[in-house]
Amino acid sequence: MRRTLLTICASVLVLTAIGLVPVLSEDKKETAEAFNPFKAGDMHKVLHDHYVGDFTLTCKFWMDRKGEPMTSEGTATGEQLFGGRYVRQSFQVATKDGRMKLNGWSFHGYDTSNKQFIYAVIGDMGTGMDRYTGTYDEKANTITHQGQGYIEGYGNFSSRIVTHLTSKDEMKVEFFTTYTKVDEYKEMELIVTRKKP
Repeated sequence: MRRTLLTICASVLVLTAIGLVPVLSEDKKETAEAFNPFKAGDMHKVLHDHYVGDFTLTCKFWMDRKGEPMTSEGTATGEQLFGGRYVRQSFQVATKDGRMKLNGWSFHGYDTSNKQFIYAVIGDMGTGMDRYTGTYDEKANTITHQGQGYIEGYGNFSSRIVTHLTSKDEMKVEFFTTYTKVDEYKEMELIVTRKKP
């Protein structure tokens, strides 16, 4: 009996979540989405304003912290997913000599339960998924993400990614990395500029 009751409750919750069972009142017609605590909010709008659209990318990458950076250029296209809860960007970057190319996806979101931004990246330069969580500094208009990982040949690392939301048409993203026995240094800088219509 208990199992049956749990199954019925779970079914009703699923149907409500996808909007097939409307929540009605006598004076209003409202769907379950209006009462959904996990719907897109103000922080999701920050992501939408800065990551949705077509962009050009200009990248500097330091293989040696004391050396000259490699440069590359590329493009990115961002679109909303699942009612604005997430943004997915597809990106392509290549060095000017064409010897190094990178294609991938980045996912941006805001976890309303944990009150933190989430950021994940996959691409054709690796087989793992980089994952980060971050906070928003409204006064400085920056999002700072933190994450850890492991790279074969390099060992454990930690990353700090600072995204300066300069305007709705431009961002500067700085990637700071700490490797085993190597202090934090600026490994990459990315300038993201919205394409003009």
